[in-house]
Amino acid sequence: MQELYSDGNRTFTFGDLKFFKQWYDKLNETEKADVKTVVANGQLDLINGGWMPPDEALTQYDSLLDNF
Repeated sequence: MQELYSDGNRTFTFGDLKFFKQWYDKLNETEKADVKTVVANGQLDLINGGWMPPDEALTQYDSLLDNF
């Protein structure tokens, strides 16, 4: 996160929202505000929308959706 704060050209993509939430819950209010800033700036992309990524070995879309 320090690199994102210090350089507005850097970006990071994160897909395991469960682990993001565990980390985020440990932050103080100032740190949470910093995270919200880098998200709003488009530097931190929270992708996938699921709690955990799907099993990519599943080949049919309905199986992928069920895995979410």
